[in-house]
Amino acid sequence: MANSSLPPRQVSGPLRAVVVVVEVLAVVALGVLAYRWWQRGVVVTVGHRVTLDRIDGRWWGAAAVAVTLAGLLLLSAGRQALLAVRPRFGDRHG
Repeated sequence: MANSSLPPRQVSGPLRAVVVVVEVLAVVALGVLAYRWWQRGVVVTVGHRVTLDRIDGRWWGAAAVAVTLAGLLLLSAGRQALLAVRPRFGDRHG
């Protein structure tokens, strides 16, 4: 049996709000990086009346990883925001 006299370790609402802000800022930064890396992955070569577009897969791969991480952070930020504003289960104030 677990020792019930110890309080459970929980992150407080205001601290969760700070975590949400930091995660959203990280999502924005990753989005900007992904956009720049995606654009950098397109190499345009102009010749005699011919324009050739070439794809550099390293930059597109980096952009895909950045977008994936941004999506995961966005999900985490949403979860943290919900946990910051909802009442704790078992609280009987009122």
